[in-house]
Amino acid sequence: MGKIMIVEDDDAIHAELSTLLSANGYQPVTGLPCGLILMDVNLTEQ
Repeated sequence: MGKIMIVEDDDAIHAELSTLLSANGYQPVTGLPCGLILMDVNLTEQ
């Protein structure tokens, strides 16, 4: 299936989303190109 990029600052949530996506046939990626970006809307400032 498609490539999905995850933008998440919490490592545990990022890992869980990656696991769930992989288990359902998607390929989590760390950069572009991708078909969809899942982004945390409450990212912390650093």
